[in-house]
Amino acid sequence: MNDYRHLKKMITDTVASPGLTRNNYKSFKSRTKLLLDEAVKKGWTLHQVWKSTWLFLDDGKVVGGTYEHALSNQAHLARTLSTHKEATKLALSTIGVPVPAGKVYEPTDLQIAVDEFAGSTRAKIMKPSSGATSTAVSLSLPDEDAFIEAWSLIREKHPKAKILVEDLIEGFDVRVIVINGKAVVAASRVNPFVIGDGKSTLEELVVRRENDREKSAYLKRYRTPIDDSFLQSQGKNRASVIPDKDIVLLNRSMNVTGGGESINVYGSISSELLSLAEKAASALPFQPIVGVGILTTDLTSRVGVVLELNVQPHFDLHHYITYGEPVNVAALEIESLAAETAVGPVHRLQNDHSLSSFTISLDGPIEIRMSYPESTKDHY
Repeated sequence: MNDYRHLKKMITDTVASPGLTRNNYKSFKSRTKLLLDEAVKKGWTLHQVWKSTWLFLDDGKVVGGTYEHALSNQAHLARTLSTHKEATKLALSTIGVPVPAGKVYEPTDLQIAVDEFAGSTRAKIMKPSSGATSTAVSLSLPDEDAFIEAWSLIREKHPKAKILVEDLIEGFDVRVIVINGKAVVAASRVNPFVIGDGKSTLEELVVRRENDREKSAYLKRYRTPIDDSFLQSQGKNRASVIPDKDIVLLNRSMNVTGGGESINVYGSISSELLSLAEKAASALPFQPIVGVGILTTDLTSRVGVVLELNVQPHFDLHHYITYGEPVNVAALEIESLAAETAVGPVHRLQNDHSLSSFTISLDGPIEIRMSYPESTKDHY
């Protein structure tokens, strides 16, 4: 079971020890608005087709556009793959990228899944096998009753979805954005937390935390719910005096809606983990912008496991980062579109190699076949 020690150590190393404070933002913009502003800076003219769709014109010629925050250089096949977890894992496996061990079940295979769960010694995580959201994901499956409850929750929210059960791997989440083959930003989304001062109770620390978050237009939209049972699992309650520099997590959510925050870790993460993100993104060689989710036990580690790929990453996370320097990812994305406009679609495989074939079927059993020209096999 995840005891969050790796996450707490990372927060200590990156926030508590250097004494970082929250960034305060007087205002914030939607992802679409961030992209539109950068397109204007390029000298492009904006033309709104309808509510969420914009075209970019340069000297009267269309050079691209965006639907919400999906730029026109997004590949449809890449989006299909990235929203289908089983297909994503298979595509990553073909290039030797480590992924969590797991199995996909039909929605009607509950008894089979329960029997296999009962015979396993590994902690498990359960989630729908398709979809880009974190809804109906169960992080704690201590017994068969919890397993069945999680299964029922997924069936309720996603009646037709297959169900993915994976080994629960220790560590914390790092989100890397890769643009044209290069990892350009890295951030960790973290559970809401407080840092002890050796004299204040947890409740007093929470009050100060919420008051501080009120200074940021980006954070103050959401109050932080306190999960008392989660506190108890850490040996704490609201009246506990928290030792100096100790980290206490307030609930299990990493999302901003649950009070979660973010840390810019690009300057701390190992080159090996950035290379892993770049290799994972190459599973979608036809897609210029890829968000890669990595699970690792330490930012300095040379190894990690890739959790997911996302061709429409929520890049505003980096614009409105809680701790560390914000990064203008919208400008980097617009530059990637400008580069393709100037020279045609950018070759995204190293050494100018290209795949000889890529075959995927999403009907019935998932099958992906990727083959390379003979001269490039050693490279991959």
